[in-house]
Amino acid sequence: FWSAQMATDLIVAAIIPNGTNASCEGSSTSLIIFSSINGVAALICLVAAILVCALGLHKKTVYRLALYQDLASVSLSSACTLGFIFLYIPITSNRPLCVLIAFVGFYSQWAKLLFNWWITFHLVSFVVCLKNWKALEALYVVSTLFLSAVIAIVPFTTDTYGPAGSWCWIVSSHNNCPSTPNKDGVIEQFVLWYGPSTIILSLSSSAMLVMLAVLTVRVRSQRKTRRGFGSNGSQYRKALNQLLPLAAYPIVFLILIIPPFINRVSVFSMGASQPSFLPKLSAASTGGWGIAAGVTLIIHVTVARVMARRRIHVRPAFIDVHNYDSLRKAGY
Repeated sequence: FWSAQMATDLIVAAIIPNGTNASCEGSSTSLIIFSSINGVAALICLVAAILVCALGLHKKTVYRLALYQDLASVSLSSACTLGFIFLYIPITSNRPLCVLIAFVGFYSQWAKLLFNWWITFHLVSFVVCLKNWKALEALYVVSTLFLSAVIAIVPFTTDTYGPAGSWCWIVSSHNNCPSTPNKDGVIEQFVLWYGPSTIILSLSSSAMLVMLAVLTVRVRSQRKTRRGFGSNGSQYRKALNQLLPLAAYPIVFLILIIPPFINRVSVFSMGASQPSFLPKLSAASTGGWGIAAGVTLIIHVTVARVMARRRIHVRPAFIDVHNYDSLRKAGY
């Protein structure tokens, strides 16, 4: 443990010029973790977006929705990566730049969250209810961009964008020091983000689990009846395997949002006496949002392409889980 801590300190000392302090509340180590992981996340999400477009999958509604979320992740992770510059310039004396980064990041957070919700709604309606709502895609996009903008503007009205520890977000203290908490900022953190996001992700995760349960039941039903898509329900299993990565993402997102939530609670309740590992864990988890989004999309695309090449021709029509007509014609 001490060797790892000494190595981290040496890296920090090598990167940060003498006399530079990342923040009053946070630490330079937390900022390095935060910016580095988000930089990796931005690259992964960008690769995922290029892969979807290169394979022509953006022509399908559910892939476009996943692509929109992925691009929101690129925007969020890129904004967070820019926080690296505050290793070299004081964050508290460059507030306008910090406010801009905070706004872009918060707007992207909400866009990412809402696109995730619409993906869940679209897939569950499609698989469980056999309803194809692709005509509502414009509504998905417009409502996401509009609601994200409305929510992201609120902190401007209360002047609560700025340094929030080692990076830029909604402030939790005056002058970025935990000894003087900013109650308006703390309330907004939970009312504008942690509360709604926890509820939305919990609903999304539950809905995705219901969808997977329905597909699993149909697979077992096909095995017992030995009819429909084949004696082993291979087509249902293909649908299950293709949707599993996208279905898992809300659950992963929900898990990764817990450490930042705990960190903000500890800042407000414990101030400077909070455990030193919490900001670092929060930094890593926040960066993980983008990594999880990019990796999930890449896995989903890869699984879909591999299974498309291993078609089992039980019936003339191959089941494409993103093609309602294919499902309907095959008796789905």
